[in-house]
Amino acid sequence: ALIDSLNQEASTYAEKDARVQAAWTTWSSCMAAHGFHHDSPWRANDAGWNMAQPPSAIELETASTDSRCRADSNLVGIWYAVETGYQSELIAMNKDTLAQLDSRLDAIRKRAQNATTL
Repeated sequence: ALIDSLNQEASTYAEKDARVQAAWTTWSSCMAAHGFHHDSPWRANDAGWNMAQPPSAIELETASTDSRCRADSNLVGIWYAVETGYQSELIAMNKDTLAQLDSRLDAIRKRAQNATTL
């Protein structure tokens, strides 16, 4: 639960970070220049598409434009770098607890390996 919580915390921090927000704005402007008006990448992926049907022409065009705009704005690279930075900070802040969890997992793995060799 701690690892999931730290991961979610890093993700939340990253999405609110000015660098990621600036990349989102650049991405959004690119999308708008192609007729798609979304304020975040999440919105482009959550447009009410019917996943039970093959993608429509508009879905394909949205996905293609999204991909181009992500590349043009370096959205993924910026987002990844910022989120990784927050993850590193959270790992450092929780290193003792994470080390204890790692030790427990090592003990569980060793018991499991011993059980399979019997």
